[in-house]
Amino acid sequence: MAASVTATARLKKDYCKLLKEPVPYVRAAPLQENILEWHYIIFGAPNTPYEGGVYHGKLVFPSDFPFKPPSIYMITPSGRFQVNTRLCLSISDFHPDTWNPAWTVSTIITGLLSFMNDSAPTLGSITSSDAEKKILARRSKAFNLKDRVFCSLFPDVVEEIRKELSDANTAEEATLKEEEERLLRRYFDYCKQMSFLRKYLFCGMAICVICTMVIVYNCTCDNRKGWIEFSQAQIATAAPMEVLPETFILIMIMSSPNESAIRAVVRDTWLRLSQKGPSVVQHRFPIGVKGLSETIRLHLEEENQIHGDIVFLENVEDAYTNLALKTLRTMEYAYQNFKFQYILKVGGSSSSYFPI
Repeated sequence: MAASVTATARLKKDYCKLLKEPVPYVRAAPLQENILEWHYIIFGAPNTPYEGGVYHGKLVFPSDFPFKPPSIYMITPSGRFQVNTRLCLSISDFHPDTWNPAWTVSTIITGLLSFMNDSAPTLGSITSSDAEKKILARRSKAFNLKDRVFCSLFPDVVEEIRKELSDANTAEEATLKEEEERLLRRYFDYCKQMSFLRKYLFCGMAICVICTMVIVYNCTCDNRKGWIEFSQAQIATAAPMEVLPETFILIMIMSSPNESAIRAVVRDTWLRLSQKGPSVVQHRFPIGVKGLSETIRLHLEEENQIHGDIVFLENVEDAYTNLALKTLRTMEYAYQNFKFQYILKVGGSSSSYFPI
C-alpha cells in the first residue's frame, strides 16, 4: 500500500519534529523502504516494574494518514501487552471516531508510554505480577538483539545493549569463578576432614578393642555381664549419626519452572522404564525459584507434594544466563544430601557424567 502525498509529507514532518524534540523514554523511526511502517522503542521508566527494560514495537499508518489513526503493536514481551497483536487504545485504529488529525507521532508514542505505565485493561493487554514484569524487563535487551529490524533502525541502542550485556557477563563470570573456587575449597576441606575422621575413628576402635580384651580377661563372668549391660545401655542412649541416603547413580534433571509437562513426560517414560530401586537410581529436578511469581511457586509446591522430586534453589534465578550458577548449586545440593557413586546431569542440550 503506497502512501499518499499528504501522508508522506506529514510523516516526514513528524519525524523531523521527533528528532528536534525527543520524547523522554521513547525513540521512533520509519523504515527506509516504507514510510508507513514505523518502529519505536520504549525505555522502562524509573520506579516502575519496567525499569531497565527496552521494549520494541511498531506503528502501521494508513495511506490516508493523518485523517485515520495507525495500528499499534508491541513486539517485545513486557507483561503489559500481548506481542504482535493490535492494541485497542484511543489513539489507535480501534477508535477512529475519537482520532484527532492534529495528533502527531510524538503524541501517539507519548500516549502509548502513559498507557503502558497504567494498569487499565484493554483489548490486547495482559495481566501479570510486578515480579514477572521485572523478569521480562531483564530479558528484553537480549530478546531485541535477535530482531533484524530493531538492529537496523537503532544501531546506537544495539551497541549500548551489547556493551552492557558484555559487562554483565564479565561480572557474572567473575562471580561464578568465586563461587566455583568456594565450592571446591569446601569440597577439599570436607575430604580432608573425612580423612582425619577416618584415621581418628580407626585409632579409637583399636583402643576400644584392646580395652575390651583386657577387661574380659581380668573380669569374672558376673562382672562381664554387668559390663555388657552397661555397654548396651550406653549404645541405646547414644545420639544417632546423620546418614545420607545412598544410591549408585544420582540423576539431576535440569528444567525450567514452567516445564511441568516435560517433567511429567520424563517421569512417565524413561524414569519409569529405568526404575531399579532407590539404592540404584534416584533423580531430582533442580529449579531456580528466585523472582518467581506466587502462582508459579504454588504450582511447583503442589507438583512437589505429589512427586517429591523437585529441588528448590532459593537464591538462583532460573534463566539461561544463570545456567552455570544453577549447575553449581545443583552439585552443592547433591553432595550435601546424597551419598552416591556417580552423578548424571541432564537437560537442555548438554549432559555431564561425573564418577565419584
